[in-house]
Amino acid sequence: MHTPAAGGSRPTGEDAQALMDTCYWARTAGLIDHLMCSVGLQAEPTVRNALVRTRVRHVALIGALLRQHGVRVRNGYPGTFGQRAAQASLSDEVRATAGPLLEMLAP
Repeated sequence: MHTPAAGGSRPTGEDAQALMDTCYWARTAGLIDHLMCSVGLQAEPTVRNALVRTRVRHVALIGALLRQHGVRVRNGYPGTFGQRAAQASLSDEVRATAGPLLEMLAP
């Protein structure tokens, strides 16, 4: 079984398809050689991983802020954190503080 590196994430089928499409069009159009194609393939997952790490960092910081105010948010996927936090009972003070941060996580 493949174990991702610490803090990393596994590539998805969409990543693989995007990489295949990039290589196909690069070779078909003759725009870049094989070396440049492999460099481009490395850039897409790097950007995706940076976005995923940023989102997880934001979720952790917002979760810590909510815990400081005694609000507990159910465990779950980071993509649904905003929905789960909205279901928690937030005081007006906490809602005013965390509201803009939670809006940032909205899909």
